[in-house]
Amino acid sequence: MNKKILLGAVSLLVIFAVIVSAGCVGAGDKKTYVVGIDVYEPYSWTDENGNIVGFDVDCMKWIAAEKGYEVTFDYIDWDALATYLQTGKRDIICSGLSITPDRAEVIDFTDPYWTISIDVVSQAGKDFTMEQFYNGDLKIGVQAGCSAFEGLEGYLGEELYAQMKKDGKIVDTYSTFALSMQDLKNGRVDVVIFDSAGIKTQIDNNPGVFELVGSVEGTEELFAAAVKKGNNELREILNDGYAKLMASDDWNVLVEKYGLGAEE
Repeated sequence: MNKKILLGAVSLLVIFAVIVSAGCVGAGDKKTYVVGIDVYEPYSWTDENGNIVGFDVDCMKWIAAEKGYEVTFDYIDWDALATYLQTGKRDIICSGLSITPDRAEVIDFTDPYWTISIDVVSQAGKDFTMEQFYNGDLKIGVQAGCSAFEGLEGYLGEELYAQMKKDGKIVDTYSTFALSMQDLKNGRVDVVIFDSAGIKTQIDNNPGVFELVGSVEGTEELFAAAVKKGNNELREILNDGYAKLMASDDWNVLVEKYGLGAEE
């Protein structure tokens, strides 16, 4: 056989094999979405057995099963959450994520599925008051990038906030809520400001260690999942999934399982 014809035939066979094998790889495979999460009980955390668990984790798994895709979970730096979606490193963010105007400019939210407020917590027995908080008398810890961090200047007022920052009375370098609570437990800050569900879980899980100081006035917030700006297809898939979940008996089971009933 002519060498050129032989080489051409071999090349065609190779190309055909690649096409066939590529088709087989995708055949029957479910699409997988990567969900970005934070260390944030009761919504998402790693348990003592090394499993990622939580209310939002279970909700995402339920919706994935309902809609016919797979999900995996991976942690993110919360203060850079939009970047993970914009660069495609995560497809979804869902971990007690509050809807805020600034975030809505760069990411797209699903319909909200939960409502919380912003609370202030201290060590038990301190008897701090919200008046002391508003007056700037207390050293405040807050997770970087969370909604309480974004709103703190407004809660305190621009002038007081600037002075407290200058005096080192606002510590806002924590990468997770858990780290801020550890500093509170060790007495490095007087109070921590965060959302009500997270603080309630910390108080419930550490009896006699922490106590609620109070809630910041006018801070009702809505939780939602988020996707890359413009990804309407995935957003609508999630919206439909949440609607079906919230209409099912499984929703109440999850709410009770994670102790969220008092927050609704």
